[in-house]
Amino acid sequence: MTKTPLTTAALTLAAVLCAPLVHAEQKGEVALFLTIETQPGQRAALVDLWDAHLKTRAAEDKVPIDYIFALDMNDPNAVHIREV
Repeated sequence: MTKTPLTTAALTLAAVLCAPLVHAEQKGEVALFLTIETQPGQRAALVDLWDAHLKTRAAEDKVPIDYIFALDMNDPNAVHIREV
């Protein structure tokens, strides 16, 4: 199966968001800030991938993690994600 750039980006995003934060409990809260720049006109496809695959997984996470998935109002191709 050939992976498209969007599929590769989604898999990379999944790996980053689902990776355990080593020693986070011992050192307090850890924050991760991501800005993703999609190909022109592909932001909606990334949002669809988030909704279909990652949103539920984030909600089911056993460790209480705060996720904010935000669309950039000034850049139609950018998405910002904050994880604490």
